[in-house]
Amino acid sequence: MRTVALSDTVSRESAGAGAAIEAVVIERSTAASSSADPFMTVQPVSKGHARAKTDKTCNVRIIVPFSLCRRRRSPVKGARRESEFGSMMDKTTLTFGEIALPADPFAAFGIWLRDAEASEPNDPNAMSLATVDSDGLPDVRMVLLKGFDRRGFVFYTNFESRKGEEIRATRKAALNFHWKSLHRQIRIRGDVEIVSDEEADAYYASRARESRIGAWASLQSRPLENRETLERRVEDLGSQYGEGPIPRPPVWSGFRVVPREIEFWHDGAFRLHDRYRLTRTGADDWTASRLYP
Repeated sequence: MRTVALSDTVSRESAGAGAAIEAVVIERSTAASSSADPFMTVQPVSKGHARAKTDKTCNVRIIVPFSLCRRRRSPVKGARRESEFGSMMDKTTLTFGEIALPADPFAAFGIWLRDAEASEPNDPNAMSLATVDSDGLPDVRMVLLKGFDRRGFVFYTNFESRKGEEIRATRKAALNFHWKSLHRQIRIRGDVEIVSDEEADAYYASRARESRIGAWASLQSRPLENRETLERRVEDLGSQYGEGPIPRPPVWSGFRVVPREIEFWHDGAFRLHDRYRLTRTGADDWTASRLYP
């Protein structure tokens, strides 16, 4: 058993060793009841422990699932501390505990994306894309971010797909990046514009040959009789183009989400998360607001 102050955090090492730990018992001793900074004892609870027994030596005893204990985390690679940017008093930083980000949403996004590239096992550029149909019914799916700059966030698709048709009808969309390994997410809402032909051509030319053929072969979001039909289309188109150039399909291009709002979210113990919403107030001016979790 280990004695910790109320302000301490609990790690697996401090609570006890072994993967079977499911919870910790936190006790407040009677002797400490009058202390300005009372001390607690933390005891690991093994698998199958149902509830705490009566104990005459303490007046408060709580079982906390180990998954809810605030665990110590190592500093994230690439993250910057608040001292590098100054305090929130001048609105130049967004503070997440000991970690600070610049209040420039694109610079902050770039820092978190680089962190995700170092920690996520797959597709750190994956994002959910939300749209609505003509009845206002939402649609959401995962797509891949293919570029971002101060103009916005770019992805590519078939314009005759469901998402393509919904975006062209409303010219609005929302994005969400969730990086489980970092306990972070970024939400983006904004208007949508079509990228230039030059941008679309350059990205299309960078794709694998099979992916370029696939862009022609797939009548995206349309009913498909069976898998063999799609594979036959791919084979026929491969024979048609041979080793020659494969032009970009006229219905295939990119969308750029031009953000009105960008929210940065970092999880906190007991659902007391850190949230900042940055709202565009001008062409390149943003206002940052901390939100309740």
